Amino acid sequence: MKEDSEIISKKELYKIRIKKIKNEISAANKLLKQNIEPLEIADKFLHESFKIMKEGLSNRYPKLSEQEINQKIRNILSLQEKIKIYQKKVKNSG
Repeated sequence: MKEDSEIISKKELYKIRIKKIKNEISAANKLLKQNIEPLEIADKFLHESFKIMKEGLSNRYPKLSEQEINQKIRNILSLQEKIKIYQKKVKNSG
């Protein structure tokens, strides 16, 4: 029964994250229409994305220190980069 409640809470957390990201994209589009520099918008978007990721990891692993959470983020980003490189290799060899 506990697993069901964890799945529900993870789904709700996912929905919250998606909503935050969509709000950020909408805000970025509004800023672009106001002729604000795209690099500034991208910087703010990335910063907010990292904050969301950090919040999610803090909620998921409440006993981790800030340094450990930052390391987890680096590990996640490193893994994603490795996956992209592998996918390119597979695509180019096939």
